[in-house]
Amino acid sequence: MNIIFDLGGVVFKWDFAQIIDHELNDINKRNLIIEHMFKHPDWAEFDKGTLTIEDMIHKGAERTGVEINDIRKVMTQIPYHLEIFDGIMDLIAELKKADRHRLFVLSNMPVEFTDYLEKRFIFWNDFEGVLFSGRINMIKPELEIYKFLIEKYSINPHEAVFIDDKEENLYPASQLGIRTIKFNNTSQCRNELINHGVSL
Repeated sequence: MNIIFDLGGVVFKWDFAQIIDHELNDINKRNLIIEHMFKHPDWAEFDKGTLTIEDMIHKGAERTGVEINDIRKVMTQIPYHLEIFDGIMDLIAELKKADRHRLFVLSNMPVEFTDYLEKRFIFWNDFEGVLFSGRINMIKPELEIYKFLIEKYSINPHEAVFIDDKEENLYPASQLGIRTIKFNNTSQCRNELINHGVSL
């Protein structure tokens, strides 16, 4: 079986509000940053690699009115806050040890974050292929990024499972015949993999 993992919200805990609170401890600034940066279309372009982190900092400061140094502090510290979900590495190791599956990553992640994460964590060799949106200028839920993954690694979509925490990212995969799991926690994910016929 081909098993495809998202990163943020599946492997890594992702809570943007909590990150802002930790760095700035200001509810008004947090709400402005979430509304006018994280929920703004620019964030997708940042993930896609068509806007740099400096672009995001300057545009964000202009839109929010928050001091540019505060915006920079939040944006540059994000990758340092990405911690691994409990049990997910054990699940990946179990799948790898079974020696019957091909493991992949398909993640919306800007280059500035992936560069740090690749240096910090050592599990990347557990995956046969890793695709980051920022490096290929494609992004979920655009259908093209799923097709690119399938073609690049010769994946049979009817023998694949895609795990993501966002429903909108699962739908395009299902259109291509890939089975999907909406991630809530590691235990639930493990059980659903088994239900999809994945042997552990």
